[in-house]
Amino acid sequence: MATLVSIVLVAAGCGDSNTDSASPSSPSLFSVGDLPYSTGPNGIRPNAPTPTETVSGTDGGRVDRLVATAIDDIQKFWAQTYPAVFGHPFAPETRLSSWDSNSPAAAQFCGQDGHDYHNAAYCQEDDSIGWDRAVLIPTYERGFGDIGVLAVMAHEYGHRISNLAAINDPAPIVNEQRSDCFSGAYLHWVAAGQSPGFTVSSTSGLTDAAATIAASRDIRRTENEHGTSFDRVTAFSLGVHGGAAACRDLQLDAVRARQAKQPAPYDTAGTLAPQPFSATTLAAVVGSLTDYFRPGPTAPQVRAATTDCTGSSARQPVTYCPSTNTVLYDADRLTAIGRVGYSGPAQIPTLMTDGFSAYSLIASRYALAVLHGRGEPTDRPGSAALAACMTGQWAAATRDLGDFTMGSGDVDAAVSGLLDNGLAASDAQSRALPSGLTRVDAFGSGYLGGPAGCDQYRA
Repeated sequence: MATLVSIVLVAAGCGDSNTDSASPSSPSLFSVGDLPYSTGPNGIRPNAPTPTETVSGTDGGRVDRLVATAIDDIQKFWAQTYPAVFGHPFAPETRLSSWDSNSPAAAQFCGQDGHDYHNAAYCQEDDSIGWDRAVLIPTYERGFGDIGVLAVMAHEYGHRISNLAAINDPAPIVNEQRSDCFSGAYLHWVAAGQSPGFTVSSTSGLTDAAATIAASRDIRRTENEHGTSFDRVTAFSLGVHGGAAACRDLQLDAVRARQAKQPAPYDTAGTLAPQPFSATTLAAVVGSLTDYFRPGPTAPQVRAATTDCTGSSARQPVTYCPSTNTVLYDADRLTAIGRVGYSGPAQIPTLMTDGFSAYSLIASRYALAVLHGRGEPTDRPGSAALAACMTGQWAAATRDLGDFTMGSGDVDAAVSGLLDNGLAASDAQSRALPSGLTRVDAFGSGYLGGPAGCDQYRA
């Protein structure tokens, strides 16, 4: 049985932010794949077609109707896409099941007792897809809206596509990330305006979809490996940019090469062990940034303050002031951002935070100071992308320098922040790139590609 999550983490959710959005000026920074920058409604269309599929065990309620509508829409995408990608006809028929995980009498799904089973899954044995209507789907809907539900069910349907096409890999992580990729290919189709059932903007809509995928990372070593948030969003982004054919061709060596550059995902006990923010570690982070970027006499001062560059109350937890070459941070707000928090129903994910959620903000503002010292602009969309990219290249380099080293979960904390508020991908005016995928792509370009990976964002 292929599931969305195995054992998952609950922490800070994906909410609104007071971070401004930069105005579009560069097509490369304000498009997602071939989709132009767009805003608008995200969710089910008022005139969405009524699904015709039968759902076993349904209570006939709104949640099951939403999921059935999503699956009906996903099947329309694959009816158009599957023959060209795999070279043979698409078979849409599949069994659908719903259960109430709060009920001791919940029916089994694929041999799994439905009681307390907070998940969505594809069952290869009988070619069926099932979901928990009581806890899992409502939680995703609260956290990420209808688009979160779409991303979840598109992932599960992706497992069905792999089964139909006979491309299941011996390595579970390839199958999971291929399904994340298929989810991205489908959401691209929706964002392109081709879906009769849903609308998704290329900015907030695809960001919410990616955040749903990121939230579903493993937090404990398991045989059915799904990957880190960085892994999963990278796979999702591959689908958005490259389509279903790119997902079909995903191979284990590409997945492992990316994972080899990340910190060990778990501690010796096999669990995720994120660490909270501390002032001592912050000092080590600043030292590490100085060692890596070597700004010399143009090194910025990094200090606590509750005011912004003009002396007014700070709008952001961290700001960079080019006029004084100072990185200012609000110590209390930075501490709150860097907490490791766990809340909500057991085994239901939202985005994660830890100390690196705070340190990545410092690093991105320090990167702007480095740009300023080099005579490069700090107030353009390219500056915002470079801030994220340089944060990524420094993060990867911490394996080999200074007193600060990335821990398990730290890369995912950075990815979560980029999807949630985007401050680490903003310019000196705190204007963030409007697409969460663009922000994560910029961070990943630096993390995986080093300085050369960041050159594309320079004017």
